[in-house]
Amino acid sequence: MKEQLISSMKRCVSAAGRPVFSIIIDESTDVSCTMVLACAVMYFDSAAQTKFLFTIDLEGERAVDLFAALSDGLKLNGFDISNIIGFAADTTKVKYDSPAHNILNHYEICWLSFHSCVARILEQWDALIAFFQEEYEI
Repeated sequence: MKEQLISSMKRCVSAAGRPVFSIIIDESTDVSCTMVLACAVMYFDSAAQTKFLFTIDLEGERAVDLFAALSDGLKLNGFDISNIIGFAADTTKVKYDSPAHNILNHYEICWLSFHSCVARILEQWDALIAFFQEEYEI
């Protein structure tokens, strides 16, 4: 199956004479609580084709971890990362080297969460003001 996919993609060469493709990734956690990266490939072979390519375990949630897993998965499946011409990710949450400070949601049934939500908004107040001023050009 993999050989057939690679063979089909190699027929789809660009003007530069190399096979080109786009990838679509999504990270998830499986039933054993293992973080995985799923990758699909999209290419044109007389019509647009989208095929599942692989899943690979993630070593972490940082951008460098996702890139390493993607690079390894592509190499293991015989694809050259330099031939990627398009990239899509479904709301990828990447932890950068700085601590994450997401805005928390308050739910009516969880009245104890109210304090945490207000504390986080106050903690991030300056960043929120700057964001909204830039977003709405105030």
